[in-house]
Order: sequence, then structure tokens, then C-alpha cells
Amino acid sequence: MSSSTRELMEFPPLEVMIFCDRILTFKQLEGERIDKSWARLNELITQCPTHDILDIILLDCFYRSLGPGKKRLVDQFIPGGIAKQPYVIAAQVLNQMAKTKQVVEKDFMLASLMTHMDELAQKMMKIEVQCKRKDKYIPPHERRSPKENEVKHLEGILSIILHKVTEQDRELEEMKENIQWMKPMIWSHSRAV
Repeated sequence: MSSSTRELMEFPPLEVMIFCDRILTFKQLEGERIDKSWARLNELITQCPTHDILDIILLDCFYRSLGPGKKRLVDQFIPGGIAKQPYVIAAQVLNQMAKTKQVVEKDFMLASLMTHMDELAQKMMKIEVQCKRKDKYIPPHERRSPKENEVKHLEGILSIILHKVTEQDRELEEMKENIQWMKPMIWSHSRAV
């Protein structure tokens, strides 16, 4: 039995029609980000590999499902419009958008971690200042010496933050390299079109 015959048996015509209908009537959910919409559409497409829908129609279905603001954003990322690009290029750009969105989210997390790290550093500086003021009398109820386990806990937190910052930097550099690699390819394809 050939693989195409087996595929047809695995996907009866009614099921293929249902999948095709879901793909052709795809809609972006309210408040849904572009990368999440793209991932949902790709999931529908991969669920039925025998859908026989042309790539340009797939791109058109995705583009039509977007709201006006999201369409402008996609138009900015894909020179000449999504329908004028080969499916492979448009898919790469949309996949790169999803990765970039993840990097932005990681940047926000990194900024949050950096804020926490600054707050910890300020607290540590206050403690150091208090320790250096030996000439000033500090009443016993105001004295507070950090316990050994508190110091170890702070060092542990700082090492985790440093590890995450280092990891984020590595991922950001990788993303920059990917974007730099894709720019000439996108421009060459847009010029060819």
C-alpha cells in the first residue's frame, strides 16, 4: 500500500473537508498575539497534511484573520505584504516574530530581575554603612546582624540572578545573529518580487 493511499485512509474526505473549513475560516482570537495565532494556524495545518490548500491561500487566510493593528504590524515586518512573499519566507518571518516576542518577554523578566538585584544591592549597602559606623551608638533593639543562613540565602539569590542574566545575554546574542542573517534574505526576496 502506497503512503498516499494510506494517508487517504487515515483522513477520510469528510474529515479533510472539516479541517479545510477550519483552516479557511481561521480567526484570530480577541486579544491574541500574532505569534499565538500563527502557531494555532500551523497546528491546524499539520493536523491534516492532505488539505491541498495552496500556500498563498494559507497566508491570505491568516492575514484576513488579523485585526487592523495586527495587519499593520505584519506589513511592517514583511516588505511588500504577506501575499507577495513566498510561503517559506513569510513563515520564517512570522516564526522569527514569535521568537522575537519571546525575547522581549525575556527582556522584561530580565529587567525585573535586574530591579530586584538593584534593590538587594541597596539593602546590602545600607547594612555595610551601618557596620562601618562604629563610632555611632546603635541601641540593641535597632541592631541587626545578618545571620549566616540569611547571607547564604542572599548569595544564592544573587547567583541565580547572575546565571539567568548570563543565559538571557547568550539567547539575545543568538537572536541578534538570526535577525542579521534573515535581513539580507528578506530584502533580496523583496527586490526579486
